[in-house]
Amino acid sequence: MIIRDDDKQVTLASLADDNAGQETQYLLANATNAERLLRSLAQARTGLLMAHELIEE
Repeated sequence: MIIRDDDKQVTLASLADDNAGQETQYLLANATNAERLLRSLAQARTGLLMAHELIEE
């Protein structure tokens, strides 16, 4: 964290981290999508996972 002379705090992040943060913000901006994503994350954290084979075309 960088504290500027005007007391504003600034962070420095890689472009990849910034892009990931923006993508997360976009995905969570819609309430329905956010609910589904957060439910899926909770399921994954508790081990409720299903493995699927990828379909190659």
